[in-house]
Amino acid sequence: MANEDSQLEYELLPTGSNHVVTISGSGSRVIPLLARQPKNLTVIDVSPSQLALCELRMESMRVLSYEEFLIFWGYQPKSNWNEQRKKIFNSLPLTPDFRTMLEQHFEHNGWEALLLDGRWEKTFIFFSKIAKLLLGKKWLERLFECRSIPEQTRLIEKDFPTLGWKTLLNLVGNAKTFNTLLYKGHFPKKNIPDKIPVFYQKSFARLFRLCPARENYFLQLCFTGKIQFPEGFPFEVNPKIFEQAKASLATTKIQYISSDLIEWIGKSKNISFVSTSDVVSYFSGELESHFLQWMKPGLDPNARIVVRSYLRIPEGQITTGFKDQTAQFQEFIQSEKTQMYHVQVWENS
Repeated sequence: MANEDSQLEYELLPTGSNHVVTISGSGSRVIPLLARQPKNLTVIDVSPSQLALCELRMESMRVLSYEEFLIFWGYQPKSNWNEQRKKIFNSLPLTPDFRTMLEQHFEHNGWEALLLDGRWEKTFIFFSKIAKLLLGKKWLERLFECRSIPEQTRLIEKDFPTLGWKTLLNLVGNAKTFNTLLYKGHFPKKNIPDKIPVFYQKSFARLFRLCPARENYFLQLCFTGKIQFPEGFPFEVNPKIFEQAKASLATTKIQYISSDLIEWIGKSKNISFVSTSDVVSYFSGELESHFLQWMKPGLDPNARIVVRSYLRIPEGQITTGFKDQTAQFQEFIQSEKTQMYHVQVWENS
């Protein structure tokens, strides 16, 4: 899945842009960008396995109906579909190295769907199990029965398991836990003022006010360990977005590049939109302060760059030649459905 709500980037990307460059991730975040019908779409990642997943998403979307795509990936689980999944996979025109990589994983997991098979997903499935113990299965069921913000607010104000919630955040909301489960020693070096449990407490408070939990894929994953309610499907499988992206496959030129994002952009030209995901959270030193300047030679005039930061806001940024356009997009930033990122929107000038 995507560990961010890519509707934000969709809203910020003008339709028909000349050249969009994006971090791949698992490929989920790429689909809404494709739906905007760019002429060229470059997908970059230092991880070949992420690029392989992205290509699999694109090629499976090309041949499958919306309903089949949901089943193939596991957004909508269906039993006795593993042989069909294998048959579809074998029919897709995948890059040979990507095919080998993916086939080995599918063989290992018995051709089960991949959606919840990543390290990030497994971390939050683990989180959901602890949440059920500390918050109570009954209370969580009531949370997901709420159909409106007022109803959800009343439940939280009158009957919130405060002690269990604080215990949960202190147990799992710390760098040591996430380093062990997910980041393998590469957890971002926090520079925000709040302690990590406080940061999560504030983020979830915003999420509870944003929409009913059943309409939020991130809250579903955190508290149920799966995507249980279709009204909370991630944005990339919104039916309209899926059909737009599928149609764009016929006209958009897509390339997959295994490279460093900043270096590749700096050596390119005529790039009109860049989505960095949260990679800047891991920058330090000269790279952290200069990354905008190092990208600048490859950017079109008025090119837009969307930068997400997780627990660390870039320090010492040299922003000469860029306009900060973040303020004008607050409506979209504040409605992002994970609320875990500090977002900056820059425009080349």
